[in-house]
Amino acid sequence: MTPESTPCLVCQSPNTAALRPYRTTKAADVDYFGALTLVQCAACGVSFAHPMPTQATLDTYYTTAYRSHESDRRLEDTNNPWDGMMARARAQLDFIEHYSAGEDRRTRPFERCLDVGAGYGFFLDEVQRRGTVATTAVELDTHSRARLTAQGHTILDHLREAQGEWSLIAFSHLLEHMPNPHHFLAQVRALLSPTGYIFCEVPNDTHIAAALDDAPHLVFYTQESLVRLFERGGFAIVKVSLCGVSDTRLQNLTRRVQARLLAQPPRFLERWNFQHFRYSHKGKWIRLLAKRV
Repeated sequence: MTPESTPCLVCQSPNTAALRPYRTTKAADVDYFGALTLVQCAACGVSFAHPMPTQATLDTYYTTAYRSHESDRRLEDTNNPWDGMMARARAQLDFIEHYSAGEDRRTRPFERCLDVGAGYGFFLDEVQRRGTVATTAVELDTHSRARLTAQGHTILDHLREAQGEWSLIAFSHLLEHMPNPHHFLAQVRALLSPTGYIFCEVPNDTHIAAALDDAPHLVFYTQESLVRLFERGGFAIVKVSLCGVSDTRLQNLTRRVQARLLAQPPRFLERWNFQHFRYSHKGKWIRLLAKRV
C-alpha cells in the first residue's frame, strides 16, 4: 500500500497524502526508521509513519538501542528532584488529582496504578509517595527495570499480563510510539475500572512539517486528533490541555540558583521552576485525562 492510498490511522479517512520523508539524526535509529515516509491526514491533522515497523522490530529497538550506553536517552543520575523528568511526574499527577477531584470529589489515593511504558518509574514514584500502594509498570528496557525494581514497583513484560481492574492507567510519551493506537486503547479500556481514569501525554506535533528529528515516534498528534482517537475508542474526555512553555533566561538562572541552595524544589515555585507546570495554547505537549463511556 502506497502512502497516498493509506487510510488515516486515527479517523480512517481516505483523505491522506505523503507529507515528507521521515527524518532521523541519530545513527543508531537509521537502521530502524531511515526508510520511512510521513503521511498526513487532512481530516483530523494526525501524521504517521509509513510503512509501520513490525512489532518484532520495535521490541528489538526498545530493548537494545533506545537506552543503550551510547544513547542520550539514558539517564545515569536518577535521584535528583530537580531533574525535568521528575518535575514532569509531579506536574502530571497534580493535573490528574485536580481534574479527577473536580469530577468526583476524589479525596483518597488511587487504589491501583498501572504505568505503561513507565521508563525509570518517576511517575510511579510520585503516585506511591502520595499514598497508592499497588504500583505496576509495563517496561521492556533493562536499564529502566533495574531502577523500577529498586523502587519497589511490580514489573510486567506485556500489557496482556496485567490482571484485574485499575483505578488509574497512565502512559506518558508512549502513544506516539505505538503503531496501532486503536488496538492499544482497546486493551487499556478493558483493564480500567468503571470509575477509573486514563492519563495520557504526547508531544504536540502541530509543526511536524518542519521538525528536524522524528525518531523513534510513529504517530504525530495534534490536540484534535488525540481527542478524536480517544472518543472513537470509547472514552469521555475529562480534560485536555496543552502544557510546556519554554523557560526564559531569568527562569533558567533562578532554577540553577535554587538548585544549589535547596535539596527539593519548593512546591509553591514549581510553575516558575519547570515548564511542565505551565499551560498555554502554545504548549509543547498535550495532556489528557479520560474515563470510560
